Amino acid sequence: MNTSITHIAFFSFYAFLTSCSPDVEKTAVPGEGGQSTNPKPVTIPVPSDSSSNSGTNAAGKADEPVESQIPNVHSTPTTDNTKKTDGATNPRTENLEPNSPLARFENATTDEERIALIKDLAASGSDALSAVVGRAFTGGSSESVAKEAARAASDITKQQEIVETLSAIIKNAESPAEAISVVEGVRRFEEAPQLAITRVGLSSKFPAVRQQAVIEIAAVRPKYEIDYIFPNLEDPDPAVRQTTNEEVSNLLGRTFDTGAEASQWWAERAHSYDEKMNLVTPLNDD
Repeated sequence: MNTSITHIAFFSFYAFLTSCSPDVEKTAVPGEGGQSTNPKPVTIPVPSDSSSNSGTNAAGKADEPVESQIPNVHSTPTTDNTKKTDGATNPRTENLEPNSPLARFENATTDEERIALIKDLAASGSDALSAVVGRAFTGGSSESVAKEAARAASDITKQQEIVETLSAIIKNAESPAEAISVVEGVRRFEEAPQLAITRVGLSSKFPAVRQQAVIEIAAVRPKYEIDYIFPNLEDPDPAVRQTTNEEVSNLLGRTFDTGAEASQWWAERAHSYDEKMNLVTPLNDD
């Protein structure tokens, strides 16, 4: 009996408080039949159970959407795919002006667009040509795009700038693949700019790049460039040393222990070879 009177008194007092404080919002106390009061600024919604009416809280007010009050920490965050950005979505264009020639090259969807852009830049003498040509050899371009880039690079007025741009890519490459793509790509260039760019690869920090540069230079068979690969006979990497010795042997018909030995031998006998490393007079070696 006393318990019942206590309950009645409690709920009467509670009703009095509620009527006097319209801004108080009630939340159910889990595991109990009673309720507790929270100031209205607390935005945690009223938990619902099977005995409560959906969509209303204990004060008879409509529940606010849960997501507008507190995040659901148990749900997986979702990406708003409808959000639009003014910049390019290609990661390679993040730091580029959206309408710059380099950004347009990156965002082009067909080879025809890229080739047309290269032709336009070459015809107008644009300063952006060298950067676009450089990207053509490092961005996985097709053969037709690479050929057009090589044709653009033959313009003597832009040649030095293009050589410097591609040489810098090799020198500053963050991976062997990036540098090798340039070393292999400039095969399409005229011999002088090709060799000027490829020579940079001989001193790359990546052994695979040094090795490929030796192969590319030897393939050109340049009489006045062959001595550039002699130092790689003493390369710290065994694979590079082996490749260099094989290429020198194919060109000169013998092997050498050191770069200095090869340089001395070549200085005394270079006159016996033509410009493409063909022996034209006997060497008279013992």
